[in-house]
Amino acid sequence: MASVLLPTSVKPKKYVLHLEPNLETFKFKGIVTVDLDVVEPTNEIRFHAQELELHKVELTTGGKLLTAGADGVPAVELDKERQEGRFVLAEGQQLSGGPAKLRIEYTGIHNDNMVGFYRASYMRDGQKQWMVTTQFEPVGARQALPCWDEPAAKATFEVSLRVPAGLQGLSNMDEVGREKQEDGSEVVRFAESPVMSTYLLAFVVGEVECVSDKTSNGTLVNIYTTPGRKEQGRFALSVACKVITFFEDYFGIKYPLPKADLIAIPDFAMGAMENWGLITFRETALLVDEGSAPAATKQRVAYVISHELAHQWFGNLVTMQWWNDLWLNEGFATWVGWLGVDHIFPEWDVWTQFACNDMDTCLHTDALLGSHPVEVPINDPKEIEQVFDALSYSKGACVIRQLEAAIGADAFKKGLHSYLSKHAYANTITQDLWNSLAEASGKPVREMMASWTAQMGYPLLSILPPSPGKQGVRLRQTRFLSKGAPSEAEDTQLWWVPVTAMAGRVGGGESRKLETVVLAEKEGEAEGFVVPEGEGGWLRVNAGQTGIFRVNYTEEQWQGISAAVEALQLPVIDRLGSIMDAFALAKAGIIKTSQALQLAWAFKNETEYTVWAQMAGDINELEVLIGALQQKPLLEAVGMQLFTPIADKLGWEPKASESHLDSMLRPLVLGKLGSYQHAPTIAKCQELFKQLTADVSSVNPDLRRLVMSIAVKYGGKEEMEATKKLYGEAASPDFKIHCLVALSSVKNRDLYKEFLAFALDEAEVKAQDQYIVFMTMAGNADNREYAWEYFKEHFDAIHTRFVLAPALFARIPALPLKGFATEDKARDAEAFFAAHPVPAAAMELDRTLETIRARAAWLTRDGDDMVAWLKSKAS
Repeated sequence: MASVLLPTSVKPKKYVLHLEPNLETFKFKGIVTVDLDVVEPTNEIRFHAQELELHKVELTTGGKLLTAGADGVPAVELDKERQEGRFVLAEGQQLSGGPAKLRIEYTGIHNDNMVGFYRASYMRDGQKQWMVTTQFEPVGARQALPCWDEPAAKATFEVSLRVPAGLQGLSNMDEVGREKQEDGSEVVRFAESPVMSTYLLAFVVGEVECVSDKTSNGTLVNIYTTPGRKEQGRFALSVACKVITFFEDYFGIKYPLPKADLIAIPDFAMGAMENWGLITFRETALLVDEGSAPAATKQRVAYVISHELAHQWFGNLVTMQWWNDLWLNEGFATWVGWLGVDHIFPEWDVWTQFACNDMDTCLHTDALLGSHPVEVPINDPKEIEQVFDALSYSKGACVIRQLEAAIGADAFKKGLHSYLSKHAYANTITQDLWNSLAEASGKPVREMMASWTAQMGYPLLSILPPSPGKQGVRLRQTRFLSKGAPSEAEDTQLWWVPVTAMAGRVGGGESRKLETVVLAEKEGEAEGFVVPEGEGGWLRVNAGQTGIFRVNYTEEQWQGISAAVEALQLPVIDRLGSIMDAFALAKAGIIKTSQALQLAWAFKNETEYTVWAQMAGDINELEVLIGALQQKPLLEAVGMQLFTPIADKLGWEPKASESHLDSMLRPLVLGKLGSYQHAPTIAKCQELFKQLTADVSSVNPDLRRLVMSIAVKYGGKEEMEATKKLYGEAASPDFKIHCLVALSSVKNRDLYKEFLAFALDEAEVKAQDQYIVFMTMAGNADNREYAWEYFKEHFDAIHTRFVLAPALFARIPALPLKGFATEDKARDAEAFFAAHPVPAAAMELDRTLETIRARAAWLTRDGDDMVAWLKSKAS
């Protein structure tokens, strides 16, 4: 660690930063003065600087002014590899301790890579307009100012911006003054910030407008947009005000700053960034046209806002010491983000959605040998981007949810308040959180949780007959891997597993929850897990789906689960959890795929969105295998039988007072039927497409993407050109993306080539949205082979365009591979990336190749079995 961190002999206390952005030359000037505390004798000062030119560097110490390159002091050395500047005192000189002041005049570039102090563009009245904004997490602040760019190097910031006439300047804190300059520009000064990490510093200069309101506790909230879009910020404004008030109550700590600005940025790599007091968002993650936005769009926007506002306490007020504890920021914000949404929209049933989103993602990713512990060692800043992944976010959130269930909601909330209060404006490690929760709950939290954060993976719990003389069941834990049973060397871990359960009997009254059992050894008895006597008895382990593990039952127990599913006797989240486990176990070869499919068949009476969403995801995985077996018509025939009843029940038109979840279910099930070449669905989409192209508002917002996708998929040049026109004219950011995704659905190879040429042309599609094009490649079963060949052929250009946008490039190379299922494809990809190495994407590539090989093994092992089952239902 010492090799990658700056020395701690000198610590920053306060930055006074003046910046002069230029939206014509895209070069900016800066002057930064850093108040330092010299805590150990040293003859050098090291700081971070990247892509900056340092013109004048002065150090004031002990009443003396020392200028680099003069006064016998060497010029500042810049190490491009380490992204560091080094001010070395003259021979024989030394900083002995106490205060010092470092002043640097410098210039930098507003790049177009969506990192650092970068430029973003948007169209207004047919003309391209520019703004400048920031993205500093994890190590981008050094591209905007010389600084100590590490989370633990907290300091205060006093910012001023020279803002061109007609534009507005924003930063983390509220404005405290402005001075008119001779050229019409203004120097805008902002209040001094609390102590915070450099990655949370932010500033924006551009033409913006806003809608504003105050929370019930008086905090000013502003939603900023580019001109003409402020009304699309009304939904976000309402959500933000409510969420801030909720978090103040939940954490027991008032929002720490005088205002909360949320701003939509037209070029943005991530979904959003939690800069303290000035949160930046991709437009699709903040803006909603309430009259025409799909239910799914509103939900996504509400969640992203809640997630980022959670960071204002968890991450900003209290910050991880180093990036190995990133999960403390992101895992917690993921969990509490859903908590905030649940408070505002309880009818959305977000915790069941959490299970089929974050938990499903966690369980799939962490079942790979290419996984990593939640507390992941970071030995090089270049590795940081790769751990902004499903494990830091989704597994981290699942760990928190499991722990809250284990110690109780009240103790958990009390512990969080203690943690945030004790460590406010400071840095922490995972152990600090465990200590606070242990004190609040009286339980050994560190011992309970070490196996979940310090080691990777999770267990499979096998439910076995009880030992002689015992009742209930016996539990055994082994490591679960997607590739199949672990070897002896791979199965050396144990987890502290809180095991919940419920039992019932079909037709025999209500089910009952059983007393939780903790399994901390390889095997243990659960004498309370008793299946009710008589026909139709069932036992469901991991009731409530809060535990991070898979469950396998005896064949008889699986039959009981299937009967309870068919009778809708299991709660929704447990029906969902059962199908999650079944397909994962089939993939790993623990049960036959036909057994998982037979369970899926029992869901014919199912009506809940979350269960169908999980089912659709699992069947999508099977479609990859069936496609490799050239048996697609067989799956289509069975898929139509499975999805037609629920589609008929919902119909094409929303019902009066329809639920939010039903609004999301309709396009899901109709979309599956469309993908199965269901003639009535295709015909209806073609009819609605004609209406849509004449008047977008004439078609239900929840169905627009589906209608366009099906029309393009089964259409020709006319449908494609009409959708491109809709893309160009789209007023709302989310509809624009829906048009792009619809275009990616085209079956015809020549038209797909045209699509890629269009979509990867920056004159047509922004770089931030081209990432979505790569995401769609694997999903087009008719063209994924071509897409991969296209990717390889154009890799040099893709690499050049995105390599300097690390948040995107860490994921792009693996995206075209995610629809493959054969060893040949794995070897092809392995050879290609051996010849074209991409270290920034190595972790995701390794996991993707492992997933392809797990599918290949699944195909070899169970191909005949799944085909035989499909034939039995298709006839």
